Amino acid sequence: MHRQRRWACPAGLQVVANGILMGHRNHDGWSSWKWHAAAPMNSYLAGMGIGKFMLRSYRADDWPDWFRAAGATPPAVRGPVFDSSWVMIEAAMQGAGVALAPYAMFERELREGVLVRPFATEVDTGAYWLTWLKSKEPTGAMLAFRQWILAEAGGAADG
Repeated sequence: MHRQRRWACPAGLQVVANGILMGHRNHDGWSSWKWHAAAPMNSYLAGMGIGKFMLRSYRADDWPDWFRAAGATPPAVRGPVFDSSWVMIEAAMQGAGVALAPYAMFERELREGVLVRPFATEVDTGAYWLTWLKSKEPTGAMLAFRQWILAEAGGAADG
């Protein structure tokens, strides 16, 4: 089965596809990209138009920040908005488009080749907070969970 895919787009745009990027070249105002897919892919899932299928998290600035970090002008971003990175990545894995997600959350999928990280560009989107109500005294279980999560994250308890 032929698993090499070639895609072309106007110069200045980039192609993102399933598999491993094997090469890229520019010629006569066009960029051509060659990808190798380790597994067969349905042809109806093979195409993606930039700006049409950018899957978005609830963080409205993810894509614009990523494009700026990559040195590119952000396009108008359209596409579904997800409040869960897991659901967004599942949609991407099903061929619904491309997604930006926390690398650490999907290391296994990346390592196994289920997901592909075609570019090294990263954006710091901030941090997570562990909170509880001021009106509720922390329980032993809450404090034990806090200590465990800090140890797992390699962080220091600062408040």
